[in-house]
Amino acid sequence: MSSDTISVVFPTDEWEALKDLLDGEGAPLDLMGDLEQRGFLENGALSQSAAKLLQAYQQAAGAVRLYVCDAGVVREARTWVAKDRSVLLDITDGEVTVLRRQEPGQFPLTLLEMLGIGPRPRLPEGALPGFSARIIRDLLRPSDSDRNAKARDDLAETLRGVWPAASEAIKKDDWRLWLIQSFDVAVGEPQARTTVCVLDTSAGMVGITVDGDTAVPVAVTSLEVWRAVAAAIAPWS
Repeated sequence: MSSDTISVVFPTDEWEALKDLLDGEGAPLDLMGDLEQRGFLENGALSQSAAKLLQAYQQAAGAVRLYVCDAGVVREARTWVAKDRSVLLDITDGEVTVLRRQEPGQFPLTLLEMLGIGPRPRLPEGALPGFSARIIRDLLRPSDSDRNAKARDDLAETLRGVWPAASEAIKKDDWRLWLIQSFDVAVGEPQARTTVCVLDTSAGMVGITVDGDTAVPVAVTSLEVWRAVAAAIAPWS
């Protein structure tokens, strides 16, 4: 790793061990050896190049967690934003992690690209009925493909009578579900700020609010979605 490294790909268990070390906890000796070989550690301490890469993590004022289910394929991304608005982006599929350092001002554009927000057809008039919140939770589980597949089928069936175009899009894998949570982390335990959840299909978009055991969908436009995302990250973007 060099001083100008901006992106690293390595096993997720090594990243978890490195975070434990940064947070003052211990880590297995074999993983520490792996981290030294990759240039993260020098003589058991964080190397200068790693410190530059991880600056936003160590000096975080805010954090954003993103779950994306792309037609059944789930990814998780975590982002730490420093007071100077520099960013460390952590994207994982549960086995491999990509760490990417970004300069101030780049984060909103990265989110826009990751979420794929763009023009969509407007939904027909009329309220959409609520459905089981279990469907949303199961769709965003990164390690349970069976429950994810069942939840996808349940969602398509739920929408079939009230929004047939979206139901067909889900059956054709032309959809995406994502959830963003933002947190203040500057002092003490992380404090949740905002949650934004959206079902995005080629037939249109709905925002989703979970109320107990019920997921409540509300028709939204792409502009309204982007405004909600921008508000969630506003303190650090």
